[in-house]
Amino acid sequence: MKKILLMIGLLFLPVLVCATDMVVGLHYHDVNNLFSGRKVERGADLGLEVLLGDGVVRPHLGFTSNSNRETSKIYSGITFSTTRPGVFVCLSVGGGIHFNSVRHLGSKVLIRLSTEVGYSFDNSRVSLILDHISNADLFENNDGLDIIGFRYGWRF
Repeated sequence: MKKILLMIGLLFLPVLVCATDMVVGLHYHDVNNLFSGRKVERGADLGLEVLLGDGVVRPHLGFTSNSNRETSKIYSGITFSTTRPGVFVCLSVGGGIHFNSVRHLGSKVLIRLSTEVGYSFDNSRVSLILDHISNADLFENNDGLDIIGFRYGWRF
């Protein structure tokens, strides 16, 4: 676990210099009867994500770490955002690498999709997120994994 945290830290260090937004979150891990079916894993996830640049389309890099030492992941991709006064909606697509999975995810490298709805004020924002990872049926096993969470972000 220490090696994973060190690797995450080394990946994030250069990105933090260019980051325009940082988001932290607390997530309910392995939601029952959503896209991935039955609940297999336990615990909560702590997440950190950075967004780069401005505009409607922005790159992101993030990770989630599970409190029960089950599926954790490092991910990156593109976030598409739309904002109305105070309210925002984001859709993200990308890929990730997972660790310590109890689920049968079929591959170490997975596709990640998420949607987020929230409210922004000053240089801060609060939101709800639905995050899904799976191998998109490219391999025989494809349990997938869903998390739902609360996030707080701030703009630098």
